Amino acid sequence: MLLIIPLLAEDDSLHSSVVFLAVIGKFGLALAYNVIYIFSAELFPTVVRCSGLGCSSAMARVGGVVSSYVLLLKVYWKPLPLFVFGALSVAASFLAFLLPETTKKDLPDTLSEAETVISA
Repeated sequence: MLLIIPLLAEDDSLHSSVVFLAVIGKFGLALAYNVIYIFSAELFPTVVRCSGLGCSSAMARVGGVVSSYVLLLKVYWKPLPLFVFGALSVAASFLAFLLPETTKKDLPDTLSEAETVISA
């Protein structure tokens, strides 16, 4: 969706369409943010779960800080920040398919159990 908005953003007559797509994107972002916390808690073994979630949260905050600097790219081309955000979102969604499935499986308690879950 963020890859479509830049194409519409250059035409001022399509402002309501851009706002509509941006709101849908914001909804998807809020949904994904909540799912990330639940899913990352299932991936980390019990002995390092708090540290893993803390590191994940810290990296999310770093991403939030860096994202404000991506907006400076509009000096070169107005829709460039939207393309960057859209491309990174699409790449992250494809990389999420590489994570192991956790449905109806016991959560790992030790690091060795987590290694077997990842290798399976």
